[in-house]
Amino acid sequence: MKKTTTISVVLENETIAHLDHASVQMRLTTGRALNRSMLIRAILTATVGYSSEWLDCLSGAEITAVIGRRLATNEIKEMKQRQRSKPV
Repeated sequence: MKKTTTISVVLENETIAHLDHASVQMRLTTGRALNRSMLIRAILTATVGYSSEWLDCLSGAEITAVIGRRLATNEIKEMKQRQRSKPV
């Protein structure tokens, strides 16, 4: 297991509600419980590889926009790939 360090993070209530909702839905779907900490670690681990794209950002809102564009771009690419692989 990788070494971890405990930190405190202040999140907006809406973000906490989204994490809790995702956790409940995942438990209902898979039968496994994932807590907020696990979800936050997974999200950060998935996005930290793209951190070079955030270096010029001046605010959290800008970083959010950069990550949002990256996710949207990847979603569009995946949709196009699925469409190409469908039999005609």
